[in-house]
Order: sequence, then structure tokens, then C-alpha cells
Amino acid sequence: MARHTNPGLALQPVAQFSLFEIERDQDPCTNQVELYDLAPRCVFYTSEKERVGPYLKTVERNFTHAGKAYKLVLYPARVRRADGTELDVYPSEREQIVEEVLRRLASEANRIWLEEDERQRDRVMMSFTVNEIRTELKRVGHSLNGDQVREALEVLHRSVIEIRQCGVGKDPLLSSSAFPVMMISDARNSGAKTYLQFNPLVAQAIRSLEWRRASYETLMRISDPVARWLYKRLALRMRATDTEISMRATAIAQDSGLVNRSRTRDTLKRITEAMESLVDANVLDGYACSVEKEGRRQVDIIYDLRLSSSMRDELQRADRAAVEAKRTMKRIAGTEQPDRFLRVDGDRLQKIRQDERTALNAS
Repeated sequence: MARHTNPGLALQPVAQFSLFEIERDQDPCTNQVELYDLAPRCVFYTSEKERVGPYLKTVERNFTHAGKAYKLVLYPARVRRADGTELDVYPSEREQIVEEVLRRLASEANRIWLEEDERQRDRVMMSFTVNEIRTELKRVGHSLNGDQVREALEVLHRSVIEIRQCGVGKDPLLSSSAFPVMMISDARNSGAKTYLQFNPLVAQAIRSLEWRRASYETLMRISDPVARWLYKRLALRMRATDTEISMRATAIAQDSGLVNRSRTRDTLKRITEAMESLVDANVLDGYACSVEKEGRRQVDIIYDLRLSSSMRDELQRADRAAVEAKRTMKRIAGTEQPDRFLRVDGDRLQKIRQDERTALNAS
């Protein structure tokens, strides 16, 4: 069970948590985790009746990440609503947005802390209130009431995903919900403290500095969930110096979790609409299309993307943040990717970070 206060405040700071923090004077950013954040963990149905029901089937998806094939199994969450009705609910765009807000809050100073469970395993914890989520959602144009936020949190807590790499053993790489442990001190009070544990893949990424900065404001400004996935894919996998960026519509549909339309041309049209959303968001300057056909029927589209100058600047800042974090960690631990969380004197950590920034700015 999570403790009700942040014990890390009374101890030396965890080095990885300090590096995970985003200072207030920096551009509004968030930290993303490659495999976890790009896996098709949400179901983007256009009809609420398809996403919520008395009994929903398990969803199985194949996707590719970094050239490797994976299989994902998604189990819907069972929730009880205020009228006593019990329903299965798939995590969808609503849950995706709420999780993004929580990740942003987690990057604030002293938000997350380390807790050791009965098996001597480290758990990354954080606390917040439903009102904090609602306030931030309203600021970025995604308004939800208290009951909707609470249900989204329940779905993220109760919906389990399994991810396994194809052809590599039988055990899953991951079998967990987004928040394996969650406790709300007063379920009907939106100002009450809520405590949760981060998914093991996210905790592992924080520990080994395998996160990457992305623009939080851009992420929240994009209204199309497929375009949002595409933006995250570019932010996580591309570098500022990349000049040739090509993506297939069929690969985007599969890897993003898009529910395919009955007609291929409708799916292809949906992907092109997502590309247009990225142009509108100033992520892309534009793109060129090459349509593949079988006879007269369109079967795929290859997109050649042109990143905007602001997106290239963003990727460059992300590269520098990653370099600074790893160089700082190497001076603390002798390695860029430690296999455990490390505590360090706060003054020493700040001095090392300042030295690394000065060195990077001079290079």
C-alpha cells in the first residue's frame, strides 16, 4: 500500500527523479517512453456503444516497434457507475489524455517518490487530486467533469495490457495496467489526494534514463488520436538531422491501434487526415504521397514527411536534454544507465547538472 506522504522529501533526492523533472522556465515539455507510449494500448472507436458495454472481448493486436514484432493483448476494465451499473470499458482517447496530464504532473519537482514493497522491489509513486487533473485539462482544451476523470483513472488502473516480443519466449515482456496500484482517500471528493504507482515499463525508463522529451503543448493541441500517435512516433524515434522520413499508411494504422474501416480506401483517407492534422499543428511543413494500387484499387500510401523547423528545433532540444541527463548520471554513478535508483546529495547534483549544461552550451 502506498504511503500517504512523500518520503523522498526527508531523504536525499533520487538522482533519476531529479533528472526526470522539467524546470518551470523550460518550454512546456513532457517525458515519453518509447515502447510503452507507442504501443497501441487504446481503442479509438467512433461509437461509445463499441467502447463501453456489459461485456467486451479481449483485444489482440500485432505491431512493430524499432524493427521488432510485438503482440499486445488488451483486457477491458470493469467499472461500476454511480447508478450501480457494471460495465466493461476499453481505454480510449479520454484515458490517453488523462494519462498524458498525469505524466506532465509527474515531471514537477518532488511529485514522484520511491517506495519499496514487501518483496524489496522499488515502486515509483506519485500523488495528485482529481481537481488538479480537471484544471489542467481545462487549460489545454479538454474538459471533463469529476466523475469522468475518476472513471478514466479506474479504467487506467483496471485495464490490463500484455506485451510480448514475437518469437522471444512465451512469457510477456509486460503484464500490467497503466497504474498497478491506486488509492483515492475520498472517492467523492475531487480535492482528496489520490496515490498511484507507475507502470513497470515507465518506472524502468525513469531509472535507466530511457525517456525522451516532447512538446506537451503540441501533444495536447492535436485533437486527432492517430495524429497524436504520429507526433509521438516522430518525437521519440526521429532526430533533428534525419532528412528522409517515410511511413506507410498500413503500418501507421496497425501500429497506432486504428480500428480499420471496412473499406481500405477509408482507412487510407483516415491516415491522410492525420497527416493534415500534423501540418496544421506545425509538426510537418508538408508531405508527399505515393499511392500503391492493385489494379484500380488503392492498397497503401507511402508518405515522405518534411519536418517543420520548429519540430527540428524540438528534436534538437530533446537530444541535448538526453545527453545532459546521461552525462550527469555517468558522473554520479559511473554509468549512463544504472540498474537501480540512486540517491545523491542535492547540492552536488545541482552542481554537476550546471557543469554539464555549461559544457553543452559551449560545445
